[in-house]
Amino acid sequence: MQKKTILVVEDELMIAEDIFESLTDMGYHVPCTVASGREAISKTLEHQPDLVLMDIMLKGEWDGIQTAHEIHKVHDCAIIYLTAYTDQKMLQRAKITSPFGYILKPFREKELHAMVEISLHRHEMERQNRDKSQLFLQTLLNTQDAIIVTDMDGRVRFMNPASEKLTGLGAKEAQEKPIAELLKWRGESHRSEDLLTPSSNRQIQIESTAGSPLDVLLSVISFQDSWSRQSGYVLNLYTLERPAATTPTDKQDLISICASCKNVRNSQGTYVSLEQYFRERFNLRFSHGICPCCFETLYPEYIKENAL
Repeated sequence: MQKKTILVVEDELMIAEDIFESLTDMGYHVPCTVASGREAISKTLEHQPDLVLMDIMLKGEWDGIQTAHEIHKVHDCAIIYLTAYTDQKMLQRAKITSPFGYILKPFREKELHAMVEISLHRHEMERQNRDKSQLFLQTLLNTQDAIIVTDMDGRVRFMNPASEKLTGLGAKEAQEKPIAELLKWRGESHRSEDLLTPSSNRQIQIESTAGSPLDVLLSVISFQDSWSRQSGYVLNLYTLERPAATTPTDKQDLISICASCKNVRNSQGTYVSLEQYFRERFNLRFSHGICPCCFETLYPEYIKENAL
């Protein structure tokens, strides 16, 4: 496995050499040590370190906190501060740069090793979560299914572009509005709790933006926060009046497919495993969305961290 790269920023030569030797003995790649903020930026761009071990009290134009701020502008890496001071004002400044930890001088090798390993692991997990959230967000923004997320009281927290088109309201305009105000459906009392009853493929009729009735399939699931407490609902609306694929040769036809489990929604609104069948037999293209069950299973943290 490739060694993790650590850049040491320390202006005390003896301390820098000691840290260099300790980290090298631990199995990390330490390309160099630097003594100033400007040099730290240059070496960060050159070596792309996974972690920067930063002395807070650097001499020169930038101290360690300002240097860390500048590094974050050009490279994504974990930063651990080295300090012999516990001044509250300085610590408050340091917190703004979101460090992964502090090591107080003098320190032992075991403390250094533990902090480095934990910080590298946390940074990698955060990076993976950001990438996953970005991929998921792009899926939500590009699917043709209307997806709306509400809190427990039925107030809107998130809408994708398809739901904006369906309701005629922008996401910012709809934020915190009761779901009953957005979806004017027919045949039931206009209460949010009636619409938010968890269900799968429930057919309802809503009022379109043009004022005419529109038949849709509604799926509702509840989701939980990181403490396993129910915290809201995800509504997936599928318009039944979408043009159906009529000819096998029309390559512009799109079928809604879950981006995770690859099941296809058929004309009855049921997800079934037919992607390969349609691809081989009809040569159709597919639009990749995500079904409510996969929404809840794969991305439970997204609702809490990224919803409006």
